Amino acid sequence: MGNITVSSLSWESAGSQKKAIGKLTFSASYATGGDYLTISQLGLSVLKDLTINDSSGYAFDLVNSTPTTTARIKVFNGTGGSIGAASAGTPSGTNASSAVSITVGNGTVVNAIGFDGSGNLVCTGGGTITGTAAGQTFTGAALANHTHTLTGGASAEVTNGTDLSALVVDFVAYGY
Repeated sequence: MGNITVSSLSWESAGSQKKAIGKLTFSASYATGGDYLTISQLGLSVLKDLTINDSSGYAFDLVNSTPTTTARIKVFNGTGGSIGAASAGTPSGTNASSAVSITVGNGTVVNAIGFDGSGNLVCTGGGTITGTAAGQTFTGAALANHTHTLTGGASAEVTNGTDLSALVVDFVAYGY
């Protein structure tokens, strides 16, 4: 049977309960059904709730907990998986160009158009710039049938005897 060790333990008041915060290190020989943690290791007499942050592809589940003595924590490891390439993911259609009409107010020849230091459009040679630009219009089937395929990804409990001694995770526990 694998036993969990606790480190970096601290406590805070959480209303009528005590909040324990720290790190859990799992055993060098994981036991099927979960590694054990004694409630007293958390500095608590009764465990009400335990949250363990998922880490390095592992997920955790609190099972068979006896609130005043022990908690058993199952460790799961995803079998991996992949996301397939998009199908029907190429947009088809056209993007209509919009015409821009520029009029120089005093009829002078415009040598260049650019922006001034304030971000305003200006022209050389004097005059003012006025005009409008119609909005862009896309017609077509823009990614209407875009899909991805997910394969694998099912979690399974870690195999009996697996060395999880390098697995150190953050936890928060509530109790009193």
